[in-house]
Amino acid sequence: MAHNTKAELSKALIDLSQEVSLNKITVGDVAERCGVSRHTFYYHFRDLFDLIIWTFCNMTDRLSLLNWKSVCLDVAKNAIKNKSFAIAVYHSEYKEAFLERIFYITEDFFTNAFSHLYPDLKDILYVTRMASYAVSGTIKDWFENNLDDSYLKAIRGIEYILGKGLPVA
Repeated sequence: MAHNTKAELSKALIDLSQEVSLNKITVGDVAERCGVSRHTFYYHFRDLFDLIIWTFCNMTDRLSLLNWKSVCLDVAKNAIKNKSFAIAVYHSEYKEAFLERIFYITEDFFTNAFSHLYPDLKDILYVTRMASYAVSGTIKDWFENNLDDSYLKAIRGIEYILGKGLPVA
């Protein structure tokens, strides 16, 4: 039930964003649209930003070295499917926090991936951060370009980095 409620709150947020500027949507609006109380909303999410991030990034919980490509493709397809919502988030007051969250997701992923793939890599923190800035910056560019098809190039770039792009020091 909890997962369904979260999904319903997410859908309500997306639907509302089609009608009202994201900056004007409140927790009460989302709860009312979903037919639940504010208490129910706060049972599942800390605040509206938490719901926004969950709406975009709930699939990253299953992100791993084994399935990263399919997860990235799923997230990109979901963003494109809900393009007006994605663009609204990017141009809202939540933009910087959203981009920061993307950076930390990529940083966690690269830390785990590089530790596994290159256990002898010196300066892993530096290399991880460099890759994270590259990927999160590419995602920012993707949003700036209204979610064009450049995400496919970005995925090929990540494949290169993970496959043969880092020398083991």
